[in-house]
Amino acid sequence: MALYFKTSQNQKITVEDKPLSVAGGEGQVHRIIAPSFYKNYCIKIFHSNQRNPEREPKLSYMIKNSPSELIGDKYMICWPTELVYDKNQFVGFIMPLAFEGSISLYDICRPTMKKNLDEKWHKFNLSTSQGVILRLKLCANLAIAIHKIHQMNHYMLVDMKPQNILLTDLGTISIIDLDSIQIANDSKVTYPAHAVTAEYIPPEGHSSQLHPSQDYIPLSWDRFSLAVVFYEILFGLPAFAATYKGKYKDCDTIAEKIKFGLFPHAAKSKKYLESLPPLHNNFQRLPKPLKDLFFQAFIKGHNLPTARPSAEKWGRSLYQEITKIKQTPISNDIEEQSPVKIKDSKTLKHLNEFKDYLHDKLKNILEFFLIKILLYPLILAINLLKEVASWLLFFIVAILKSSRDLVISMLLFMFVIFAMLPIRIIVDIFTISNVILWENNLFDMPKFFINAIKNHWSYDEWKDKYF
Repeated sequence: MALYFKTSQNQKITVEDKPLSVAGGEGQVHRIIAPSFYKNYCIKIFHSNQRNPEREPKLSYMIKNSPSELIGDKYMICWPTELVYDKNQFVGFIMPLAFEGSISLYDICRPTMKKNLDEKWHKFNLSTSQGVILRLKLCANLAIAIHKIHQMNHYMLVDMKPQNILLTDLGTISIIDLDSIQIANDSKVTYPAHAVTAEYIPPEGHSSQLHPSQDYIPLSWDRFSLAVVFYEILFGLPAFAATYKGKYKDCDTIAEKIKFGLFPHAAKSKKYLESLPPLHNNFQRLPKPLKDLFFQAFIKGHNLPTARPSAEKWGRSLYQEITKIKQTPISNDIEEQSPVKIKDSKTLKHLNEFKDYLHDKLKNILEFFLIKILLYPLILAINLLKEVASWLLFFIVAILKSSRDLVISMLLFMFVIFAMLPIRIIVDIFTISNVILWENNLFDMPKFFINAIKNHWSYDEWKDKYF
């Protein structure tokens, strides 16, 4: 069953009744069926309780003052293009459809790729040099799109995050959910932003200095968020993910670590660093110009927000680093690549070290789970079954040898069950823990302690003595 609406130009449109995705908190998106010139467009219909008086004039302003080049070869800015009405009542707006076959950028901003992703997405795997290069190109494409919005000097995204960015296997990106951005003129807010995500907002957003729904949000806010998104794309984990000790031991959330400027690669943070996820080590293999941009965003920019690099600066630096690689230019489609050739021998060495490191790690993890987690408990289970069978046999023999005094035999059996069995289980648990955990440097139990338990509580000696 189709749905019918009219645009602000009095154009009748027909849309699919089934939403393109699960409905969000503000509304749901539907594909336009007719007329045909809306083929690559969709409509966002707000929930009735979200159609407040501010939305219509805000969207109208955005339509009249849109960025130049909303659609490029490698990016799509899903900007409002027309207002939509139902029985003369404002209900939503029309915007370009994201590139066909897109997934959320968040799906590749993880330590490992999602298992249900098609094989075509494996080219972005962080364990390969090709995947690293493709992610650098992806960052460059995103920087271009964000720069197109920022150069208008009216718009701040405020809630920039991977979940609001879509990606195709060709590396093209689409920026969505733009109707919640801030609109300002000469630092005066015309329409505020309302949505924020704690893991992507700068320190000043966590220290009660700025409130997006009330205060003017400067461009430096978006620049921090952009750096966080780039870090997740390139390394597969949040930029501030680490565990600290001392006065920062209670900083459990990413938001708290952002507030105190605990970027793991900063000298200040290293003093209190207790545990660092291994993926952070790949930061050292990043070209120096890109590392410097992250330092400007997270270290110098912690106390001086204006020091954070712009999207344009990121784009230029990324382009310069990518052009050092003898591969497909950024403007072309990202498809299956030829072997990576790099002018800079140090960069090549770093990429090879990165590949070997991840290969060894994956191999060790696989060996740990398949051999030590699955095989050892199986052997233990077999030994326990053997012991149980032995105890039953000894009980039968005890009854036969002590048939004139069944009570003594029963007491002997009860002692086996309630005394020696738990002891034997404890011994086996300590033994298996020692084998698995000690060999993997996860458990520091002295060997003499294990041997002492086994020597003093030998079931074999005990059974020979009493049977």
